[in-house]
Amino acid sequence: MSGRPRAIVATPRLPWPVDDGGRLGLWQILVATARHWDVTLLTLATPDEIRAGAHATPGALASVGVRTVAVPHRPWSVTRGVLADLTGPWPYVLARYRNPAFEDALRREVDRGRAELVVLNHLHLATYAPAARPAAVVLRQHNLEHVWLERYAQLLRAGVRRAYVTYQARRMRAAERSLCEGVDLVLAVQPDEADALRQLAPGARVETLSAAVDFHRFLERRPVTPPALLICGTFDRGSNADGARRFLERSWPRVRRSVPEARLRLVGKGLPAELRALASERGAEPVGYVEEFQPELAGAAMLVVPLWVGAGARLKIVEALAAKTPVVTTTLGAEGLGLEHDRNVLIGETEAALADAVVRILSDPALASRIAAAGHRHALEHFSEDVVGERMVRLCTEAVANRAAAGNPAPCR
Repeated sequence: MSGRPRAIVATPRLPWPVDDGGRLGLWQILVATARHWDVTLLTLATPDEIRAGAHATPGALASVGVRTVAVPHRPWSVTRGVLADLTGPWPYVLARYRNPAFEDALRREVDRGRAELVVLNHLHLATYAPAARPAAVVLRQHNLEHVWLERYAQLLRAGVRRAYVTYQARRMRAAERSLCEGVDLVLAVQPDEADALRQLAPGARVETLSAAVDFHRFLERRPVTPPALLICGTFDRGSNADGARRFLERSWPRVRRSVPEARLRLVGKGLPAELRALASERGAEPVGYVEEFQPELAGAAMLVVPLWVGAGARLKIVEALAAKTPVVTTTLGAEGLGLEHDRNVLIGETEAALADAVVRILSDPALASRIAAAGHRHALEHFSEDVVGERMVRLCTEAVANRAAAGNPAPCR
C-alpha cells in the first residue's frame, strides 16, 4: 500500500475498450480519482469476459495505481427484469443490475482497503450505496433517467408499451429522488440537469461535473473533398438510431438537392442492419465501428447530431468542438453545453431546419471557420481534462471532509 487514502469506483460495465462516451467518461473518472487516491475499480462483467481476461487492468490505468475487481454478472432477461420491477422495490432499469455478490464485494473492498470514498458510476449502481458505508459516497449521474423515460414515452403510440414506459418513468422519478438523497454528493453532467436534480431531490447536494476531452488527441483539420458530413454515436441506443433514421429520410434528401456532391458517413458501434440498408439506399456510407475516431473528425466538414430524444453527456459534440469541427445539431443535442446558435454551433429544430443548417456550413467556408473557432474556444474553457479532473478531485475531497465533519467519518487509514 502506498499510504495514500483509498477509493473505490464502482461501475456496471468494464470501461474498456474506450469505444463510446460513457466508457471514455468513466476512464477519465478513474484517472482523475487516481491523482489523489489509491483506486480499486469494482465492476460487473460477464463470465465470458472474466474467462477471457477482459477485466485485466490496462497498463495505462495500472500505471496510475488502479486495480480491478470483477464480479460475474449475466444480463437479465426482459422477463426476469419485468418480474423484478413488478414485485420488488426498484424499477426495471435499476433492478437488472442487482447482484448479491457485487454487494458483498463492495462491502469487502470498503473494509479491506479502509476506503474513505466510493464513486458510484451511473444511477444503475446507486442502489448499492448502503453497502458503501461508512465511506463518503459520490454518485456520478450520466443523465436524468426519469426524464429520458418521459421523453421516450411521448414518442410512442398510445397502447400497452407507452403505458408501461410512462409507469416506469413515474417509478424512476421516485427512485431517482430517494437515491440522490441517499448519497453525499451527486455529480451531474450538465448545469440544467443539476438544477433539475436539486428541485427533484432538495435533500441532495448536487454539483455539475462536465464531460472532459484530451485536446492532445486530436489531429490537424484536413477536410476531405467532396465534403463529408459525419453522424456518429452508439447506434444500439434507440435515440441515436432514431435520429439518424429521421435525418436520412427527411433531412439528407434536402441537403443533396442543394449540395449534390456532399457525402454522409454513419460512424459508430451497434449500427443495426435496417439502418445500414437505409443509409445505402439513400446514398450514404454506413461505416459502423472504427478503431480511431480522430481521423473521422479531422476529415469531416461537420458533425451532425440529429437528436430529438435522449439525455447524456453529449461527449461527441464536445470532442468535435475540441477538434475544431463545426457542429450542427438540435436544441436537445446542444442541451446543457452552454452553446449558442450562430455563434459556436448551428441549431435546427426540425428535420428541414437541420438540413438547411448543414447547407449553410457547406456553402459558406467563412461561416464554417467562424463556428469552428468559437466552438474550440468554448471547449477549451469548459471541457479540458485538467479543468474537469481538478474539479472532481476537489468536490470528492470536500465530500469526504463533510462526512467526517458531520460525525460520520470513513475508517481511519
